Amino acid sequence: MITLKQLLLGTLFLAGNVFVMAQERVATEIISDKVKGTFHQFVEEKEGSVYAIMVKGKNYFLRKFDSETLEIQDEWEVGKFKYEGQKTEFKTAVVSKEGFHLIYEAYNPVRRKIYFLEKFVSRAGEARPNREVASVDNITENYKVKFLVSEDKSRFSIVTPPGKNVAPKAFVFDDQLNLQWEQSYGNPFKDGNFTITQTELSNDGDVLVVGYRDDGRFKEYEIKTSTKYGVLRIDKEKNMMVYDLSHLNKTFHGLSVKPDLTEGFVLTGFYADDEDGYPYGLYYSQLSKNTFKPTIERLQSGKSANSNDLDQSFDILHAAMGGRMKEGFASFRCKDFTKFENGNIAVVAERDYVNSLPGAYRNRFVGEIVVFSFNPKGQLLWVKSIPKKQTDNNMGTVSYVFHMENNEVFLLYNDDVRNAQSINEGMGNQYSNFGRKFGLIGAKIDADGNMTLESIQNSDGKYFYVKTASAYSSASQGLFAVRVKYAVDGVRLSRFKF
Repeated sequence: MITLKQLLLGTLFLAGNVFVMAQERVATEIISDKVKGTFHQFVEEKEGSVYAIMVKGKNYFLRKFDSETLEIQDEWEVGKFKYEGQKTEFKTAVVSKEGFHLIYEAYNPVRRKIYFLEKFVSRAGEARPNREVASVDNITENYKVKFLVSEDKSRFSIVTPPGKNVAPKAFVFDDQLNLQWEQSYGNPFKDGNFTITQTELSNDGDVLVVGYRDDGRFKEYEIKTSTKYGVLRIDKEKNMMVYDLSHLNKTFHGLSVKPDLTEGFVLTGFYADDEDGYPYGLYYSQLSKNTFKPTIERLQSGKSANSNDLDQSFDILHAAMGGRMKEGFASFRCKDFTKFENGNIAVVAERDYVNSLPGAYRNRFVGEIVVFSFNPKGQLLWVKSIPKKQTDNNMGTVSYVFHMENNEVFLLYNDDVRNAQSINEGMGNQYSNFGRKFGLIGAKIDADGNMTLESIQNSDGKYFYVKTASAYSSASQGLFAVRVKYAVDGVRLSRFKF
C-alpha cells in the first residue's frame, strides 16, 4: 500500500490492485426458454426463496424460486387488468412484511387523468382487491413518473414531473401503500425552466429533487455544464427547502444527492477547476436535515474553495489514481452511494456522455468507473479507478451492476478483459467492446480500498452482455445474480461468485 500525504487533505491510500485471469464462475443458470418467460424485475430474496416478476407473452407473473438451486417453487399470475375501462400497465413491485404491492398505471384520455393502482399478492399467493392509491389530473399520456423506495423500505413515493398546465407532485406512502401525504411543488428557483435530473426518498419520508434552471444548452448525457443546480427538499410536514448551488459560483456537472448515509444528506458533483472550465474537481457536501445547509468544516481547498464545502482538486484526485485521469472528470456522473461498517462512505462515479457532433451518429459512451471514499467528517480517504470502454452502438446496454455485501463493494460489467489487465500498467482504456477478448468482469473493493478485478466469464466469440440494474444478493458471500442476455439463448438468470 502506498501512502500519499498531500496538502490539508490528511492521508490518501492508493491500495494495491489485483487482476485475476478468466475463470468460469457461473454457479447456476436458468435459460429463458426453459422457464418459459423473460425476467423483468427481481423483487425479494427471503427465507431461501427468490421472488421475481416474469413476462410470458403479454402476461405478467410473480414467480418464486429456490434461492440456491433456482428451481421454480410457485407462480401467480399478476397480469394487466382494466380500470374504469382503461388498460393498465405494470410499473414496479414494492415489498412489505405482508407481501408484494404491484404498481400499475392507467390513463384516461377523456378525463386527461392518470391513475396509480395497487395489486397486492402475499408470499403465499393470496390476493386482495385492486385499489387506486393516487391520481393526477390534466396530463398527457406521455408522462414520465418516478417510483421511489426508501433505503429501509419503510416508505414508497410517486413523484410526477412538470407538465403542460400541471404542476409536479410528490406522493409519499408507508410500506402498506397507505398515503401519508401529497404535495405539489413548483420551480425552486422561481425563474426559468426547471429540469429534473434526480429524485430520492429518505427513510423519514423526505422527497429530494435535484435539477437545474434550463438555459436551452444543457442536455443530459452530453458534456455540458450548468451553474444553476439546486436541490429541493419536501418533508412530511410539506415544508419545502431549497439548496441553491449557484451561490458557489462554480460550473457544475452531474450533481447527485443521497439520503440516510449520514445524519443529513450527502451531495456530490464535479466542477470546473480552472479558468477554461477543464479539468474537473470533485465537490462533496453534507447537508443538515434541519437547515438543509452544508454542515462540514473547511477541510481542504481546491483552487476555489468556500468555507462550508469540501472541494477535492483534480491534481489531488489525479495523483491518487496513479496519474491515469489526465482528461479530467468533465463527463462523469455519481451513480451509486453506500456505507461501510466503519461509517465511511463510498461514492461510485462513471464516465457517461453522448457524442452529439453535427452530422455525427449519436453514440452514448460509457467509460471508466471511479470510486471515492470519505470518512464521516468528509475527509477523502482513497480513490480507485477501473478502466472500461463501452458504447451503445455495439451493446444493448452499458454501465455496470452495483452490489454491496459483507462490507465489500461489487461491480459487474462488460468489457475487453485487456482493459482490466492494464490497470497496473496505467494504460487506461485501450480496447473497445466485443473483440476476441470480450468478457464479463467483476470488481471487488473493500473498506480500505483494496481492489481485485476478475475476469468471470469469457465470451469465446459469443455475443452476450449483462443487463444493468438487475442484481440481487444472496446469503452466501460474494454470490449474487444478474440478468445476462445471450444472442442465441435470450435472457438468462445467472449467478456469480467472486
